[in-house]
Amino acid sequence: MESVIFVLALVLISYVGAEWLFRMRKLPFVVSSLFHSGMGFVIIGIIIGPHGFGWLDTARVDLLVSIESLALSLIGIVFGLQFRLRSMRLIAYANYRVAVVQSVIVFVLAFLLILPIRWIFPEEFLSVREALPFIFALAAIASVTSPTAAAAVVRRMNAHGTAARLLRYVTATDAFVGVSIFGLTLSFFRLDGMAEGALIDGLMWFGLTLGVGALLGFIYHVFLAMRLSSNERLVVASGTVVLTAGVASLLSISPLFLSMIAGVVLTNFSETQDRLFRLLASAKKPIFGLMLILLGAKWVGFHPMILILGFAYVAIRIFSKIIGSRFALRMSGIGMPGSISFGFSLTGQGGMTVAMALDFMSRYDAWSSQVLISIIIVSFFANALLSPYMIRRMLLAEEGAE
Repeated sequence: MESVIFVLALVLISYVGAEWLFRMRKLPFVVSSLFHSGMGFVIIGIIIGPHGFGWLDTARVDLLVSIESLALSLIGIVFGLQFRLRSMRLIAYANYRVAVVQSVIVFVLAFLLILPIRWIFPEEFLSVREALPFIFALAAIASVTSPTAAAAVVRRMNAHGTAARLLRYVTATDAFVGVSIFGLTLSFFRLDGMAEGALIDGLMWFGLTLGVGALLGFIYHVFLAMRLSSNERLVVASGTVVLTAGVASLLSISPLFLSMIAGVVLTNFSETQDRLFRLLASAKKPIFGLMLILLGAKWVGFHPMILILGFAYVAIRIFSKIIGSRFALRMSGIGMPGSISFGFSLTGQGGMTVAMALDFMSRYDAWSSQVLISIIIVSFFANALLSPYMIRRMLLAEEGAE
């Protein structure tokens, strides 16, 4: 009973904290940017976790496994619902090209630069096969940018130039590539089939995930097409999250990737998806806070290796974002004098980064997953300080050029 009360208190803290956090407007720029990134929740998780006061111990974390799966499902569905082709056609194709090209380049560069970790730390990664899921996941996470951080700075500066618009479009869509690569990675490196590592098995599991996600999206469309009261619609919305998480758990596949596919299919079939989006999005902020607390609670401590890997990952990600964005801008024919600053502005990390990290840890309950979580925390903190400053600098430079 005591553990259940503690979990409920944690959920309440996430809800109240999220509502208070996103209403903070009048603090200095650096302080407000740090708070809006959600670092406060991570710090709470570290303080109450095993390396702090120990209130959120292993037993209590285990109680949150189901909630964590539901949270991943909700975030995936909400993200997928934003990809409605009819609406996306209203935005210039060049914006999507920049988002996809830079995301793919970042993944490839990050993968190649992280790959030597197997030989640098051989005691942690006993074989290349064991290291590959870890490397693929870190590279996929590196390609994802937080739209919330970018939107907060753009809104605060009331910017409406080319850089501001492009930044919002790119950050809103580049996670699709990262999550798709992440889902593909989990299909090929399943715990029950890693020894064989067969190409056909990986393709079959990836195809199965796509098929099941599409089927779930169509089923949800059938329910939403009925004439429903507001209470019935709330039940359907809750049911989509619970059913998707349950199917993912039954098949031992990623709830984040599965629910994203379901959301994409649903939004392109249903004419009433806006109502579902509003219902689920209203719970996104407190869920984000809860996931950040869980992320902090899984921090393994200030080991020298963790700090070295964390700051190396930050440097790799910045370098990859700069190269990827410059190539993407040139390829798309978009002239921007501050292309290096644009790459720096894409370093922010948010809810999708946290979701992917927690999803990986739920698939691979090993030391490497704890290392990944800790690297993401170091990167999350560094980019929470760097990204808003670089976005502000880029937008001010554009206004000065005009």
